[in-house]
Amino acid sequence: MKKLIRFAVGGLPGALMGYLILFFCEKTGSEILLLVFISALTFFAKESMNFFIHKLWTFQKLGNGEIREEISSYFREMLFSTTISTFLFYVLIEFSSLHSVLSQVIVNSIFMFVNYLRTEKIFKYQEKLGET
Repeated sequence: MKKLIRFAVGGLPGALMGYLILFFCEKTGSEILLLVFISALTFFAKESMNFFIHKLWTFQKLGNGEIREEISSYFREMLFSTTISTFLFYVLIEFSSLHSVLSQVIVNSIFMFVNYLRTEKIFKYQEKLGET
């Protein structure tokens, strides 16, 4: 439970960055496809920052021995999450008429727990590989 809380807190800076970018883009009157594209880019940007926060703080993995494998696994997982979350974001703002920031909060809330489990698995798997 402690790691899940750390995961949520560690993801806040990236999530806030994404919400602010999305909010300002929407205020400029951006079209829905541009908002979806920006949502995907901000998701990728925040996950880049989140990788290091989660590696060093959430899961307290200080070694650099397997960082290439961790980065590769992490970004494969996040690419999958980004694809599905971007689709869900599009569906929410296009068909439910929800505000884009609220839609992003809903999507991030759904994916936080899923991403936690997947991220934990990545770091545990790499840890087991390092022991052999």
